[in-house]
Amino acid sequence: MFPADQIERSVSTLIGTWTRKDYQAAGQWLAATPDGPTKTIAIRSYAVTVAGTEPETAAQWAMTLPPGKDRDSTLKQIYENWPKSDPAAAAAAEAFAKLHDIK
Repeated sequence: MFPADQIERSVSTLIGTWTRKDYQAAGQWLAATPDGPTKTIAIRSYAVTVAGTEPETAAQWAMTLPPGKDRDSTLKQIYENWPKSDPAAAAAAEAFAKLHDIK
């Protein structure tokens, strides 16, 4: 429904906004959406949006992406947004980075 040159930005913005307002509904929609380019964009946006509060959930969604650039980039963004405010959270973030070879 979006022009090809605007699909990534449009879907990413829509999913990011929806996720901030109702992450459970957005996640349910993602789970029911057929695989394809739009779902890949939506997963990336969803994962990055929830990473600051639910990094484990973000990582689970990122791992549903096919191996490659999109998954690697999303995992790196999750790590960058991972809360590191206390020692346990910081340790979890570092373990995540090590597991996914994030420098």
